[in-house]
Amino acid sequence: MAKKVMVVDGDKQLIPILKDAFHKIGFEVFVESARDQAIQLARDKVPDLIIVSVELPAGPAEGYLACKDFKTDEKLKSVPLLLTSRKAKEEDFAKHRKLKTRADDYLKKPFTDEDLFQRIENLLGFEISKQDYGALEQKMHTYLEQQTRLEDELNERNLEISKLQAQVADLETALAAAQAEKGKPDAKYKEKLADAEALLDGYKSKNRELTAEVEKLNEDASAIDQELQELRQREDELNSEVQRLQNQLDAAMAEIKALENDVEQHNELSGKIRETAENLISLLPKK
Repeated sequence: MAKKVMVVDGDKQLIPILKDAFHKIGFEVFVESARDQAIQLARDKVPDLIIVSVELPAGPAEGYLACKDFKTDEKLKSVPLLLTSRKAKEEDFAKHRKLKTRADDYLKKPFTDEDLFQRIENLLGFEISKQDYGALEQKMHTYLEQQTRLEDELNERNLEISKLQAQVADLETALAAAQAEKGKPDAKYKEKLADAEALLDGYKSKNRELTAEVEKLNEDASAIDQELQELRQREDELNSEVQRLQNQLDAAMAEIKALENDVEQHNELSGKIRETAENLISLLPKK
């Protein structure tokens, strides 16, 4: 199943670039520029990742409020959120990191694909590189282009074959008429008919070759598509394993926290016992 990313941004030049980049690695993309509509769309779609721009059409800092909306929403607060900005400085991000409703990561605009995918890999843990996806997608695109070109050529050949078949039929009719009229074969028509049939055979042979080539391309494209599906399945399995390990880590951290609390309570109780003992000792008659 394709992962889903929610992009909250009003930059009309950046959005198509982001959509294209995410589509290349198999992500489903949802885009919204208004804060209220964004939170509602995210509740409906429940994305795997949210990318929010600080600068939104409603205001130069509207993205901070959108981040707070997402991080206080029970359904969405655990979804990794990447906050981007063209104007914010590192110290602004540093201040925001101290908030309870902070983002999971921050990225300054303009950013490269490498920067973006590195952040995504850190947040989601997928281990299939964009180069792998990009190479496969490019390979698939090349095959589809070749397939389209060959299919166009096949259509042209089929049209030529239809015309030649009609021409052969006309020549056969003319030859039969000439033979009926003269009572013997007409050399002129027989020669034209032989030439037309030879040309028709040539087109049919080429047509068979093109058909075989298209079938081979279809097989190769199917194999590539299968490889993409297997890679995406492997990605899901890796993410599930990462999530399982993260859950184990969270459980271990919770257990450590509980032990720390127990130790703290024990130390507090020991202190009280020691204090009580000292008080009792002080009450004993001195020799």
